[in-house]
Amino acid sequence: MFKLVDNYDKGRSLILENILFKLQNNNLLIDLLDYNLSGSLLGNVHGLLGLIEIQGSTYLITINQSVKITEGIYKIVKVHFYCLNSPNYDLIDSPELDFDYHPCLDIKKLVEFGNFYYSNSLDITNNALNSTSPPKNEFVWNKFLIENLINWKSNLETHQRTIIDQHNPFITVIQGAISVYPLPNHTSLQVISRLSSKRAGTRFFSRGIDDDGQVANFVETETIFKDKNVTFTYNQIRGSVPLFWEQQGLQAFGQRTQITRPFQASKPAFEKHFYNLLQSYDAIHVLNLLGQKDHEVTLSDAYNAHLESLETDNLPITYSNLDFHSILRMSGHQSVIKQLDNHLYNGQGHGPTWSLIDNNTNQVIIRQHVVFRINCLDCLDRTNFVQDIFSKSRLKDFLQSTNSPYAQSESFWQAHRHLWAENGDALSKLYAGTGALNSSFTRTGKRTLAGLFSDATKSVTRAYVSNVTDKSKQSSIDMFLGNLPSQKPVEIYDPVLDIVRSDLNDRVTEYSSSRKISIHAGTYNVAGQIPTEDILPWLFPEGSEEPDIIVVGFQELVQLTPQQIMSTDTFPRQIWERFILETLKSRQDKTDEYIILRSEQVVGLALIVLIKQGLSKSIRSVEGAQKKTGLKGMSGNKGAAAIRLQYEDSTFCFIASHMAAGHSNIEERNNDYFTISNGLQFLKGKVPEDHDNIVWVGDFNYRIDLPYETATSLAYNDNYEELLSNDQLPRAMSRGIFKGYEEAPILFRPTYRYNFNSDVYDTSEKRRIPAYTDRILYKSKSNLYATRYATVDLRGSDHRPVYATFRTDIRKIDHMKRDQLAKEIQENILKTGPNETIEEKLMKLGISRRQQAEDNLPSPSNEKSNWWTDEEGNDFDFISDVFPKANEIEIPKVRRPPPPPPIKQKEKQNEVEHEDEDLINLSQEPLGSAETPPELEDAKSDVESKSNEQEKPIEPTDKPKKPRPPVPKATKPLSLKGQPVYPDSNDLE
Repeated sequence: MFKLVDNYDKGRSLILENILFKLQNNNLLIDLLDYNLSGSLLGNVHGLLGLIEIQGSTYLITINQSVKITEGIYKIVKVHFYCLNSPNYDLIDSPELDFDYHPCLDIKKLVEFGNFYYSNSLDITNNALNSTSPPKNEFVWNKFLIENLINWKSNLETHQRTIIDQHNPFITVIQGAISVYPLPNHTSLQVISRLSSKRAGTRFFSRGIDDDGQVANFVETETIFKDKNVTFTYNQIRGSVPLFWEQQGLQAFGQRTQITRPFQASKPAFEKHFYNLLQSYDAIHVLNLLGQKDHEVTLSDAYNAHLESLETDNLPITYSNLDFHSILRMSGHQSVIKQLDNHLYNGQGHGPTWSLIDNNTNQVIIRQHVVFRINCLDCLDRTNFVQDIFSKSRLKDFLQSTNSPYAQSESFWQAHRHLWAENGDALSKLYAGTGALNSSFTRTGKRTLAGLFSDATKSVTRAYVSNVTDKSKQSSIDMFLGNLPSQKPVEIYDPVLDIVRSDLNDRVTEYSSSRKISIHAGTYNVAGQIPTEDILPWLFPEGSEEPDIIVVGFQELVQLTPQQIMSTDTFPRQIWERFILETLKSRQDKTDEYIILRSEQVVGLALIVLIKQGLSKSIRSVEGAQKKTGLKGMSGNKGAAAIRLQYEDSTFCFIASHMAAGHSNIEERNNDYFTISNGLQFLKGKVPEDHDNIVWVGDFNYRIDLPYETATSLAYNDNYEELLSNDQLPRAMSRGIFKGYEEAPILFRPTYRYNFNSDVYDTSEKRRIPAYTDRILYKSKSNLYATRYATVDLRGSDHRPVYATFRTDIRKIDHMKRDQLAKEIQENILKTGPNETIEEKLMKLGISRRQQAEDNLPSPSNEKSNWWTDEEGNDFDFISDVFPKANEIEIPKVRRPPPPPPIKQKEKQNEVEHEDEDLINLSQEPLGSAETPPELEDAKSDVESKSNEQEKPIEPTDKPKKPRPPVPKATKPLSLKGQPVYPDSNDLE
């Protein structure tokens, strides 16, 4: 252990003997100091869990009390949160302060009562067979908290690392259950369960699988019998059914399961799950314990269908089914045990059924061949019962083969039952909030009346926990793991790592390869209509190649009524999804099938991403995000949906949005952009700007500032240049909206607003001005470029669908080469000359790198011009000039004048005054009533006129339509860069 000392003399700091943590210049600096200090404030510390930021404060989490479970393994009992930038909560355990108000209270309870274990000398993230392997990240629970500290330590000089390693302060922890029964002569019986951190959570908030193949409540359980010569181990795993499914906790006594993705859409994640398992285990036998009840049979049938599809891949995976509850009701527990013996014999195959390790040499003598993957609905009660039986069978077989006296010892087997009952209770409390059902039978081997009452009490308690406390516990788990969208790890100032990263970026071609892929993106405002037309020309334009990724965004999938904008109806999206898949299957000369990777929906807005079926193994880290902008973010009549993914080692973010309507509501649309770009957040704090490539589709609703007659005439005569010179979007972009985004040249007519089922622009009473409302923009840190940008003559809506095709390089990194190169760069940095310290060398390197940026700085301001504006007085992107290769997140914050305040709309004051009244009346009044909020007026009139126009005959036009010129196929990347900057038009209404 080491002392934790509060050093007031040298500023607010935390000293762990040789290690000083302090905040300076807004960077967390960690230096080494002489440890000859006194004045211990917080007492003994057993280790550091890491750093976390909560409510703007940075906390160091320390282990202050633990209990020894067995040799080298400890269970955490008490932790301390030491705030590094505020003294307010230093004495959180003193009686003078009420700890109930501490911001870290929930996480503190999670860690102290959550069965967390650690070891300073053993790797408990791996089972005994793989004890010499690197730590298994899947079972590390504090990686988010500790990773940057470990990386910082690795970049220190050797003597500095040695000082830290003497204390070994950086602890990795697992969650689960460890039970040990000591026996004479240095012999022991152990049951160790490791709970995965990858899809962690509570019962009704964490179900099924994610896109990376990680399943809820995944646990590896190891039975260990150790004597002085050898160690016997037997491994089993459990985990939620690896499909996309969910279950509502409010129906606590009759939960209905719902499968949320069809077969083909679930298949990539399902296969990833089993491929991941085969990286750790030689062979898998799946034992499915789901029954024939209504809420289980559907899930069980879908599971078996996916398992059958794996048979064609010739993988070492077999499966069987056992209706546990049905056999139990008819014949009791003993009959279940007899059935299990058959499944064990048939499933374990012909290879070794357990593992054996030589304690003297640590060599594996026998290696277990088949590992059983067992599941029920929650992977708790039935699963624990079965694993106990299998563990006893394999251990007894081993003991009999060695003529051990424990094979016939009743007290030994009673201890085995006790360990498994403790194991089941611990895992059940973590996932469901109570001990396991059937645990009384596991302990005693008998079914008693007291056990029945105990199980009934646990069932009632589970119903309460799932509806009252699980939500807050889930939030604490997500915060501890760093899974909340707004979370980012605490950054530690590390100049060595900064230089290594910079050099690696410059030498990326030395450790990676690239290849071209194609992307097809489309956007369509369907005006609440169901699909009736052939959309193949939109999805697969003539002459186009089969894209690797298809991205489609829809707006107005539902009619905008007060009821619809406050909730989401997924049925229209599902209709369009099926229609898209059927359209893709029906195309001629197809070479690839497509599957839906993921969908996101915000009321009437939807984003659907499809990929070639063969690419599923190359795509991972698929996540979705949403942001509402309608009614100040309370409703979904306007907003955005986003999906991110990683293709090999390149990242993509796809966004679909629907922005504020109304010709004059330019500032509202601009504000929507900032709300969406800042509000869309994925796990670990990722935002759209963090990705290599962004494609943004949608109904942006920017209009053309021309009279109706003029704009209509220009549109019919295909005078695109004049129309675009009066388009609001390029003007907004010149003022910093959609900063860094590009748009391919527009060579098609305005996409809005047409009469339904006609090629005639709006002839209704409102006579809306034709506009390019439907757009596709893109932004890239690599070489994403558009090859085609066009519209399609589909007439089922008052909008025309737009599509764009792209090409880009995706990069595949050889991580072994990258790590080796990083090591070489690091060693070169740390290599100093005669009489030169590492600090002096880093200072020289830092100065030389800053000089490169200073050479590009603009000229100072003078009486005639400002340094941040160009010759015409417009703000220019000086950051990109100074840091041409840097990511936006890596660019230092440069102080610049704030932009001028937005021009207030005439109706703004009235809107603010009546906002509360409007929200109250929204649920009581029909759309278009006197109390309807101004933000819905345009949507209301759209809905009314669309409804009326479908009943009116199509009015002829006197102006013949001029044939549209064919859209040329680009032979080189297309870009709007160089397009003239249009004058501002704030006065145009």
